[in-house]
Amino acid sequence: MASDTPMEKSKNQILKKRPAYTDILNFYVQVFQAQEENRQQILMDPISIDPSLVEKKFRHDMPLIDPKEFMIDQNAAVQLMAILCDIAQNQHNALSQAAVSLQAAMTDSRIDPGQVFDALLNSDGEMLSSFSETIGISSEHLIMFTYLSMAPCVEICAKQLSGYLKNRSHGKEYCPVCGNFPDLFFLDDKGKRHLKCSFCSHCWEVTRMGCLFCDSKDPELHPYFFSSEEKEYRVNVCNGSRKYIKGVDIRHLDRTFFSKIELAATLHLDIKAKEAGYTSLSDGIPIKEARLS
Repeated sequence: MASDTPMEKSKNQILKKRPAYTDILNFYVQVFQAQEENRQQILMDPISIDPSLVEKKFRHDMPLIDPKEFMIDQNAAVQLMAILCDIAQNQHNALSQAAVSLQAAMTDSRIDPGQVFDALLNSDGEMLSSFSETIGISSEHLIMFTYLSMAPCVEICAKQLSGYLKNRSHGKEYCPVCGNFPDLFFLDDKGKRHLKCSFCSHCWEVTRMGCLFCDSKDPELHPYFFSSEEKEYRVNVCNGSRKYIKGVDIRHLDRTFFSKIELAATLHLDIKAKEAGYTSLSDGIPIKEARLS
């Protein structure tokens, strides 16, 4: 990847402050670039919903679709999976070994990638575990490769579906497109709060004040913590539900904002929150941001 791309520049600016993230960010920036290139090869019919069904969902505050209804260009997703395996094989860790095993299973047809994509979309943990055993890798690694491979297709669908949401407010904590929970919030240059879906990456605005996890507006129950050395980051927590979510204040950023890079560059905040006894809002959801291991 060219070193002067905005994504590469953002990565390098983060690494100047936190060099411990070198391996993680180098890996993910390669992944995100591969996803962008793959996006140009995707061939799918536009996803649509009957207008009467849309109005019914709006009336009942329901997401537009269930995750299993997302369309996947399996040819493009399989091509991307092979590329991601190649990238991961250079990591020299457990992820590298998983990539070798997954690529071998694809080559000798021990698994059908299309069935793996379907299993993840349907949150079929039993089927995913079966595939993992067949391949000889952990379910976590299989989910990671599978999700990253089909993410461009999912995000294209989400962007198309977001057209149905124009002029519709949605101040809920779940994604109005697919119903999944957010893995990040960010404050824009005007201080408005937005959430990013952990599955389809759709972003939507919510009120600045109030807890994302419960109906209480008591500030004593919803503290947040941050470091003066990292003014761009904060972690909002709920002492009632013991949940947390990471956030980025774009007004304090000295680089282009890429939500997925910021997620990968803040694992230390996840550790701090979990050590304090909080769990992520998206914990327990099969599809969530992949981690290097």
